[in-house]
Amino acid sequence: MSLATDILKRANSDLSPPSKSIRADYMGLAIRKKAKRAAPKGPRLNRKKGKTVKYVAPKHEHVAGVAFNSRNNTWDAYFYDGIKTIRIGMFHTQARALIARRIYMYWRKCGFDNIPNKPEKRLYTMRNYSDKS
Repeated sequence: MSLATDILKRANSDLSPPSKSIRADYMGLAIRKKAKRAAPKGPRLNRKKGKTVKYVAPKHEHVAGVAFNSRNNTWDAYFYDGIKTIRIGMFHTQARALIARRIYMYWRKCGFDNIPNKPEKRLYTMRNYSDKS
């Protein structure tokens, strides 16, 4: 026993802490408010949802089949053939995108369906780019 306990025993005082009434516990729970949650801080946590716009389109005249791509500051050339939209490419200027679209439309008028603009990639083969064959 400690000295404090011995002194309290000799003074005939109650050693146990006072008990709380059952009603007081329920009232305490009813009075307590729900804790408010603070908004998370940081650049990525509070970002606005939606389309990210990095660049604003310069003043331009509307041209069918050419649109400004604000995510990477380029002009997209596209063509709708009635079934699906064919994306021709991305260009630095609106004029170049328009020229590419006109060439594609001429190509389609000549009866071709696809522009061979990419070499065929063969999987699981080593490419030797210095080879001229």
